[in-house]
Formats: sequence, C-alpha cells, structure tokens
Amino acid sequence: MWNNGAFGPKIVYDWCMDSTSRFTDRASDYAKYRPAYPEAVFELLQNKCGIGHGKVVADVGSGTGIFSKQLRGTQARVIGVEPNAAMRDYIDPALLDDPEYESVTGSAEDLPLDDNSVDLITAAQAFHWFDMSRTRAEFQRVLREPGWVALVWNTRIPDASPFQSGYEELMRDFGLDYGQSRHDEEAVGRIAQFFEVRGYDKSVFTNPQFLFWEELKGRAQSASYFPKPGHPRHEDAVNALRELFDRCKSGGRVDLEYTTEVFLGRLLP
Repeated sequence: MWNNGAFGPKIVYDWCMDSTSRFTDRASDYAKYRPAYPEAVFELLQNKCGIGHGKVVADVGSGTGIFSKQLRGTQARVIGVEPNAAMRDYIDPALLDDPEYESVTGSAEDLPLDDNSVDLITAAQAFHWFDMSRTRAEFQRVLREPGWVALVWNTRIPDASPFQSGYEELMRDFGLDYGQSRHDEEAVGRIAQFFEVRGYDKSVFTNPQFLFWEELKGRAQSASYFPKPGHPRHEDAVNALRELFDRCKSGGRVDLEYTTEVFLGRLLP
C-alpha cells in the first residue's frame, strides 16, 4: 500500500562530522563483514521498476560495492557513486573487471552523471547521511521517467533475542554518537518528506545472519560508532562484546536477526 507521507523514519545525524570520511579507517571490516541483501529486494526492483538489461542504475553511497554487486545480478548497468576513496579501494576486483559496472567519485548532492541518464537510483545504508533537499534536486536531474528511487537499510531487530537485546545495550553504552548514526522509524520523517506527495511503498524482508566470533567482532568494528583501535574505550568494548558472545553463543555462533527495509518511490511527475 502506498504511504503518502503519514509515516517515515526519523533520521538524525551530526553535521559536525564529515559523513563522507566516517568509514575511511573501517573499509576493510566493512567489505568483509557487512551483510548482503535478500534476493527478494532485487526481484522487487526488477518487477516494480523494470530493471534489467539495457537499464542504468546509480547506486549512490555505494561504499565497498556490496549492494552494487547484487544489483549487477539483474543485468542492469550499474554506476557506483562513492565519495570515500578508501571504501572504493575495497570494491571486489571482479566487479571492477565487469564492463557493465563503473565506480565514480561523487556524492548524492553532486552526482557526476548526465541529465536524464539513469532509470533507478538506489541508496543502501546511506540516505541518512545525505542533505535531503540538495539530494532530491540532483536525483530529479539525473533520473529519467518514471524516476524510481529505492532507499534500503539492513536493520537489526533490537529485542529479537537475549543476545540482540544485549548487543543493543552494548552499542548504547559504548557507541560514539550511536543514536545519531541509526535509521529509526517514527510518525514524521525525512523519507516521507523526500518523496513528498507521490509517496512511497515500503517492503520488508527477513535477512538473518549467523556469526562466529571473528565475524561478529568485524561486524561491530565496521560500524562508524564503534570505538576503533586506539580509542580509550575500544578494548573495553571488544571485551564486553566477547563476554556477550560467549554467554549467548550456540554451536559456536550467535544469530543476528535483521530485516531489510526498502522504501521505493518516484521523484518525477
């Protein structure tokens, strides 16, 4: 059902920190340990937006190319737009060797793309860092009819299990600007404002993760708010995470429940 702006996520973020450089020293962990996305997401984009051979998708805030690589499975041409050189350095070499994939330097507010050149814009784990009004204008400039945009997040379910409740508490205790880095949903939000009167369609898919200790540690350290090595709280945070893991593990791993949320709408008349 189409949502015409009554509900949407609340996104709060810190303008004092340059969001384009937040992941510079976390790119390796990001590439290795961040989750992929359910195939149902790409089936939705194919069925709803007609994405496939001969179509062009701009994946904005593409990071290390996790979402871009899966987009290529639709046979669409994909342009990954990412301002952080360290993140682009960790793009899968197979993707860079793909003639139908291009990695470019740019941002949501300043896209290095021609007018009316893109069939779909995606932003996975990235929209909450964008300047909304400037981004909307740029997206409208480069999109061609019908002007599809998909905003995507993998979102942890904080109370899905004792482990996830403990993980959420740990992140609140140790996370640096944790509340400002999260994607949350409440009554009035930026996504509703972004799509304005045309509204958007929200789809939710399950995306469970099963992590051994090194994978869990890498997943945590890939987050921009987790204290990085050298920070006074890093060792304490890792020790607390290990204690939580040991207390909750089963078969040598923990289950981390995610949902994948897709907010799909059009920006052109």
